[in-house]
Formats: sequence, C-alpha cells, structure tokens
Amino acid sequence: MPMFLNPETIYGSPGNIPIQEMEAYIRGLIPNLAQLRDMPGAFVQMYCRIAAPKFFFFFEPNRQGKACIKKVLLSNCLQELMELHQESEEEVTDTEQAENWFSMTSAQRVCGRNYPHHIFMYTTYMFLALDKEMNGTLSKQELREYADGTLTNIFIERAFDEHVRRVKTGRGNAREMDFESFLDFVLAVENKDTPEGITYLFRCLDLNGRGFLTTTNIHTLFRTVLTWKTLALTCFKLV
Repeated sequence: MPMFLNPETIYGSPGNIPIQEMEAYIRGLIPNLAQLRDMPGAFVQMYCRIAAPKFFFFFEPNRQGKACIKKVLLSNCLQELMELHQESEEEVTDTEQAENWFSMTSAQRVCGRNYPHHIFMYTTYMFLALDKEMNGTLSKQELREYADGTLTNIFIERAFDEHVRRVKTGRGNAREMDFESFLDFVLAVENKDTPEGITYLFRCLDLNGRGFLTTTNIHTLFRTVLTWKTLALTCFKLV
C-alpha cells in the first residue's frame, strides 16, 4: 500500500478519496506507526472503520462518501494520526492517548471490544456496551445510556430524526443507529466546539428545521433539562 495520497486523482475522481480507499491507506500506515504496529490482526479492520470516518466528518459535509484529498493532506486530523509515530506510548500521557481519536486507547473506547494486549489501557466501553440486543445497531432506548444517561430524550429523538436513516427492523419501519452513524454522533459530541460539530448538533436543536432557534425551541429544550435535573435532585435527597 502506498504511503502517500495522490492529490490529483484516485479511483477516477479528481482530487477526492472514497472512504474505502481511506481505510486502505490507514491500513497501510499501521506497520509504520510505532504505537499501532503491534496491533492484533483481528482488530485491524475495525480500527480502520473507526479511524477513517473522522476525515469524512470534517472534510465531506455532503456525506457523498468522498473527501477532498488536499484538505486531508493539510488537516489537523492527518497530523493527529501521524503523532502515533512516537516510539512508545509511555512518552504520551493517558489524557493525550484518550484525546487522540486515532490512538489504540480511543479506538478501543469507541468500539468497546476487549482484545487482550498489553497496550490496551482502556476502561470505558461505548458501542458494544450500549448494544444490549447485540444486533449491530442502537435503538433510541439504547443510545439513551450514552454518557451515563445524561442526554435528554428530546435530544436523542432529534439526533435520530436528523442523522439516522429509517430502516426495516424487527420492530417495523423504525430508525436504528448503525456503527457509522454512531461514530459521527460521537465525533460531533466530542468536537462540539468545531464548525462541523456545531452544524451536526444545531440540526438536533433546530426543532422546526428553519435554520434558527426560536424562543419556544429554547424553552422546550431547557425544560427537558430542568425536568431531568429536578428528578436527579429529588432522588439524591431521598438517598
């Protein structure tokens, strides 16, 4: 696998790279990245599925499956990936490992699968821990457990309305969040101070789809937060 991206053309699409090719590019980098080269073979495919979407979350806003190569080459995301060239994870703090989306620690945290290996210093599971039915997708009820259940019901509902496609399930024509959609969700929540994160989250808050928030929208959103906090305080007082 080549260790460079051709900014002129790839797969016949001038200046763009499809996500499958980005995954292949990352797979080719793994043996040359000190912190990833000992990755168990069983985890390589899953790692690439987790790593590649960050480039598309930030550089492919139209969600057509192709990102601009020049933007990728000049991006902080690629720099973040290349930071894994550092010879040993001992040189990196636990906080830095967790904050680097491309680190083994972060990938294991997002996936939530246990692959015994001395470099897996993770404690928090996400997708597999949430997927109680073990069907490979998350229902609204399952996603409500994200972040210790601190997200409001209306926010979860809106996230599904705006960012999850309707598919046929055992419960009928319902929406279930697949792993790729979950990655976008996590990237938005963990990068909410970026234009891309703000855009994702704003669509969830824009209850009427008008491109702006009304006083009624704000009241509705904060009312659910206050209701949740009131319930939590009541339970705390009863303990």
